[in-house]
Amino acid sequence: MIDYGDSGMIVKPSGRQLENLIFLSMEHVEGKLLFDVCKSNGSMGEDVGRLFALEMLNCMEYMQGKRVAHRDLKLENIILDH
Repeated sequence: MIDYGDSGMIVKPSGRQLENLIFLSMEHVEGKLLFDVCKSNGSMGEDVGRLFALEMLNCMEYMQGKRVAHRDLKLENIILDH
């Protein structure tokens, strides 16, 4: 996560401005969705599952420390890098 706040602004093609929008800026990550990895690989075993769970808990703890809640955690929203 790079930045977040409640002072975002969008300028529409018509020129109309939408202000005071909540935003979240994240770095670009190239990789595969965890959903696709699970779908193609099938069962990964208990050790790999434990590793993913620990990584998710670490990420959630970091975000909570920044006072941010994800609110849509699911396999389709998790990107695995190399």
